[in-house]
Amino acid sequence: MTNDGTTQRTYRQEIESALEVHTYQIGRVFRAMRDDGYKDAQSIADAWGIATYGGISQSIDAIESLIQCKRLTDSPTLAGRMAGLIRNFTKTHKNRLSPETIDRLAILEDEHDRVANNEEAIDREGEQLSQKTRDTEARQIPGIYVYSYQHYIRYPVNPSDEDDTRSRTYLKIGLSEKDVGERLKQQNITALPEPPILLRIYTHPNGNLKEIEDKMHKHLNAADHNQNRLPGSGTEWFLTHLTFIDSTAKLLGLNIVEPTRDEDEHSS
Repeated sequence: MTNDGTTQRTYRQEIESALEVHTYQIGRVFRAMRDDGYKDAQSIADAWGIATYGGISQSIDAIESLIQCKRLTDSPTLAGRMAGLIRNFTKTHKNRLSPETIDRLAILEDEHDRVANNEEAIDREGEQLSQKTRDTEARQIPGIYVYSYQHYIRYPVNPSDEDDTRSRTYLKIGLSEKDVGERLKQQNITALPEPPILLRIYTHPNGNLKEIEDKMHKHLNAADHNQNRLPGSGTEWFLTHLTFIDSTAKLLGLNIVEPTRDEDEHSS
């Protein structure tokens, strides 16, 4: 009990109280699981009509990290995003959290920043992403592909610390009607500073992929997701994020292959 007779709240109670009123995605995910009974990311994505559940899964991990006050990822990219999320969460709720809780969150943020800036971990993550790209290339899948470079993935061109405002970065959306892997190998020339990281392949059993790719490009252009395109750069490069592209793919009836996730393939 405190001197005024009120019960002193624990760290966890303070974090959960802040999540209850948090307006960004981790707050909505927290309430969906607590109040609506959703048990996992897939069920929430289905209920919300989201094409893929990777972002929601990351929100669940972020909630657990905040509640436990513990770093739960060894990925420098995810750790960097989590550090920004903690920073924004603390700033948003600074008048709701005790000095002790704010101090603990600062330590948690620093721990994530250390992982995000660890050069050995960055190199290791890059090799893991490259290996998943090579594994997917070997499957010889035709389709509409999305790739980028590790630098643009780690350091988005238009970053955001808000967990439901996606950072935008340069992503290339192209097409290979025979073999995406072979197409990427053709573009992976020695002049490039690093190998491309394959992020998505979109497939359709019966559709005209060239026509669908054209529709995707037009949709991205209409939504101004080509902003800040460099003069003379390729028209297949967009300043966008995977959530938007996945949503577009879902509207066009495409199936999604996610090389950077454990799932193989699922229908949109």
